[in-house]
Amino acid sequence: MREEKGTARRNPSFELLRMIAMFMVVMLHYLSRTDSLVRAGEAVTGVRIAGSILESLCIVAVDTYVLISGYFLVESGFKIRRLVLLLLQVLFYSLLIPAALVLLGIPVQGTGISTAACYFLPVSTEHYWFVSSYVLMYLFSPLLSAAAHRLSKRQLQITIALLMVFYCVIPSLSPVILSLDRYGYDAGWFCCLFLTAAYLRLYGLSGVTAEQARLRAQHELEVGAAQALPAWRFARVKIWSLRGRNRLLVYFLCAFLTFTATLVLSMAATRIPALTHFSTVPLHYNALFCFLGAVSLFGAFEKLLLREDRKAALIRRIAPLTFGVYLIHHHIDIRDRWIPWTRWMLGEPSGQPVVFALQAILTVLIVYGMCLLIDLIRSMVFAFIGRYLKGSRADRLIDWIDGKFS
Repeated sequence: MREEKGTARRNPSFELLRMIAMFMVVMLHYLSRTDSLVRAGEAVTGVRIAGSILESLCIVAVDTYVLISGYFLVESGFKIRRLVLLLLQVLFYSLLIPAALVLLGIPVQGTGISTAACYFLPVSTEHYWFVSSYVLMYLFSPLLSAAAHRLSKRQLQITIALLMVFYCVIPSLSPVILSLDRYGYDAGWFCCLFLTAAYLRLYGLSGVTAEQARLRAQHELEVGAAQALPAWRFARVKIWSLRGRNRLLVYFLCAFLTFTATLVLSMAATRIPALTHFSTVPLHYNALFCFLGAVSLFGAFEKLLLREDRKAALIRRIAPLTFGVYLIHHHIDIRDRWIPWTRWMLGEPSGQPVVFALQAILTVLIVYGMCLLIDLIRSMVFAFIGRYLKGSRADRLIDWIDGKFS
């Protein structure tokens, strides 16, 4: 199946943010698997504090990643080709990785019909919970996009606010486990983020709105992309404005509040066991500070207009490979093994907070880079097969379906 190619170039600022968000995801997985986080009932050490600081800075990763997707999907529309390519990429790794491990003599999780279902049905079995939630959100995206465009600005604001009350505000304040609350690990929360991103795209946090983007696209058609005016001429703000810096400060403030709340509540839970659940709430993906931090970080990169040079081209080339980083390092047969595999290079996690933090960053960078190289090979394989299948019956069927949504 041929790779999808959009008519417009990807925004390098948001693609850079996509790369950073995936780095944060890998960091979160590293921290959770090295027992280096402040938790109720555990001794508070320098390493745990350092780990929790990193966790508080990275906890916005998933929300940010979904915001980026929703921001562009609300205008680009639903495409079955995009969904097919995503599912093929997921199946590529869910099936190939266990096969490769078996050939190397390494035990795998799926040894029977029921346990091997996670390889063949990765979405339905939540092999990758993010993929399962994202696919459901994507299937709902035509309805969500249509609603965002049909509702007035005030109606959309009220809808998002009401959803946030049930998905974000109440769970953030509740000291007990709620039946409706999936901690942000569900398609319902992703749909809330999609509508939030749609609002930002249509009406702007205060930057480039959909109307300004339309004017720029029209201008490029009239004079050509090479002679077109820079993007900031179509916005009401200058490059990396004061508002952009302020949004970044709000992100750091939310990270600080997340860390402080986690530390205080975890220490209090040692004396008041009823607070044990409440001490984990600030680190849920639908927590109030996490949501506000993600929106602020997203808004900061909305103001960051990068120059069109080789760096922007490199960012555009690397960013689409970041999803492969997630699929590789978080595969059910890899997720608990990649940290021990990296220890032969960097040794055991250090007991010194600063050294531990540097060691964590270096480990994540190594894993991130290796996974990028693997997915680069995968993308070239897909591109080769796509050229071979171009014009086939399946290819024409997908184009026909996409034509119905254009």
